[in-house]
Amino acid sequence: MTTLAERYQAGERRQVWDELVALGPAAYDDRWHADATAVAEATMQRVAANIATVVERLNRMDYRFAVQYLRNQRAEEVRSGAYERRRARMVALGLDPSLIKEPVVEDDLNQFHYRWQPRQGARGEGIERAERICGPLPISLRAMWSIVGDVALLGSFRSWVPSAFVFEDEIPWPAPGRHSAPLDLSDEEAIFAYCVPGTDEIGSRYRDAAGRFGVTVGADEIHGAGYSGGVHQVRIPDAVADPVVDGVWGHEGIRLVEYLRLCFEWGGFPGFAEEDDVPAEIAVLREGLLAI
Repeated sequence: MTTLAERYQAGERRQVWDELVALGPAAYDDRWHADATAVAEATMQRVAANIATVVERLNRMDYRFAVQYLRNQRAEEVRSGAYERRRARMVALGLDPSLIKEPVVEDDLNQFHYRWQPRQGARGEGIERAERICGPLPISLRAMWSIVGDVALLGSFRSWVPSAFVFEDEIPWPAPGRHSAPLDLSDEEAIFAYCVPGTDEIGSRYRDAAGRFGVTVGADEIHGAGYSGGVHQVRIPDAVADPVVDGVWGHEGIRLVEYLRLCFEWGGFPGFAEEDDVPAEIAVLREGLLAI
């Protein structure tokens, strides 16, 4: 009998994911779980390949990644002492100061390129810890964290006017900016921010009546433009194949794999699905990406 993973690899990608979603919690049953996991891992390998392609193209096209820009800002915080003052305030408030990661000081503060590598199973202990803390993770989410890791395509081309990201060196800021809704993925470390400091217990205020909570899986289209916005969330624990992602503007009820498909259909910038004026760069970015 042909497995779901074999059918997925043969090209029945949407059909297979539709069937896995239809299983609901049964996707975690012994009959289906291994096959569903194999499908999710094959999917996320293709996701990782697409992201690597898009990042390489963006770097070649001189896209200004906000990741490096924000690192440069944090490096300046180290030099000015603001970083240590922020940590001291955290301690004074009884919060865990390790949640503020120490900035990496770069040699070239004018560099805007993005160096991204898929995780490919590294740091698996973090995912194991996350699952111990919150219970079963959706199969696609677990595979994404294991294989892809975190991703941040926030930024803008200089030719995009208004800009798709608020860079301080482009003051006056564009008002409003262009909401490209860049692909942005948080990893399992987002779960740990919900824990009571010094423990592996999720704070009760974060859980709903059913014991679930919304974990951040990325920035929404406003936050992704550099403004104070919201986030995309998945409610966990959830023993299903593919979870609903809350907070994706214009796509209520979209599931994780569907969201990733949407992103690649638009070269990593699904906000342009809602615009009439699509920049020429999008056609270049999405050309030949793998179907997932």
